[in-house]
Amino acid sequence: IFWLPITCLIVYMLVFSFGLGPLPWTVMGEILPPNSKGIVSAVCSSVAFLTGSIVTVLFPIISEILGMAGGFWFFATLCFLGFFFVYYVLFETKGKSLAEIQRILHKENH
Repeated sequence: IFWLPITCLIVYMLVFSFGLGPLPWTVMGEILPPNSKGIVSAVCSSVAFLTGSIVTVLFPIISEILGMAGGFWFFATLCFLGFFFVYYVLFETKGKSLAEIQRILHKENH
């Protein structure tokens, strides 16, 4: 079963690339106005990479406390909750101009 670790890594990378992986950059590209896109993109990218680093650091600790299966179930539950966040909080931007998106965001904040 020497092929199993590399196969699992490839499957993980594919699923991540088609799932939550590109989400922060997609959302940033569609909802940020051009005058603040640079600094806000830098902050969002930093938060995304910081969060990934925190998961990497916390996984061995959580796996030690909950067991290896418990660690995976813990993070799977977070991903499941993230699905509902994306489904109910993010709105569809397909076919909308930046001005329309900004109006929607402005209405939701007031």
